[in-house]
Amino acid sequence: MKLSVLVEDTAPSGSGLGCEHGFSALVEADGKRILFDTGQSCMFLENAEKMGVEIENLDFVVLSHGHYDHTGGLPSLSRSIDLTSATLLAHPLAFEGKFYPGGKDIGCPMLLEYLTPLFGGVLMTKEPYPISKNIYFTGEVPRLYEKPEEVGRHYESGVIRPDFMPDDSSLVFRIGKRLVVVSGCAHAGILNISKYAESLFEGKIHALIGGFHLLNAGQERLETIISEFGRMRVEEIYPGHCTGEHAIEEMGKKLSVTRIRSGTILEV
Repeated sequence: MKLSVLVEDTAPSGSGLGCEHGFSALVEADGKRILFDTGQSCMFLENAEKMGVEIENLDFVVLSHGHYDHTGGLPSLSRSIDLTSATLLAHPLAFEGKFYPGGKDIGCPMLLEYLTPLFGGVLMTKEPYPISKNIYFTGEVPRLYEKPEEVGRHYESGVIRPDFMPDDSSLVFRIGKRLVVVSGCAHAGILNISKYAESLFEGKIHALIGGFHLLNAGQERLETIISEFGRMRVEEIYPGHCTGEHAIEEMGKKLSVTRIRSGTILEV
């Protein structure tokens, strides 16, 4: 498995790569090329070119959820890349309107109706979906260990409701007997996601990669998560985006932690 971080909130000094609040990564595994999220602009494409990472010939474009900082690059992607061989995969609510109570739009900038004819296939599902024998899209994650946080409002069946991010989904990769989880923002709760991933493959997590949404997490919650990761014997943690520097620092005291940035390339 190879994962190339195309854009993230930070970039190495002197790398020439851009950074923005958002996340996008190209994952190559099990014979599949998967673009996971698109950041909030065309920056992921610009960085990919500088990194020498080819974005063409995608098998899947997977969206972790419907926020602008993960879907905002879709207009640039649709203009730049032939997507007729790719399948768009996301939770059905990812394309419902999302906004803050004051009215600020924080959702996807493109309608699903416009994207659909550009792709070879479109799959909106709440259920786990096997991209291949060893790769799963989680779909909607059960919230059994952490309570979901409200993030603004969203439309659901035409009704405005508090948004607890039911669309938040992740990718799970099985590599031998090891599991690797890639999350966009982990609005579903990184512990919930991790436990669910283990249930999908009945395996042990080797690595967690991506945004963990711990920016505003209290110390008690952080300590619970760190303790549980230790108990689960998670071997490698690669946090970034919305994880928060304090959370990264705290995890690094007891776990093997490497912060990801724009341009990070991981091979497992």
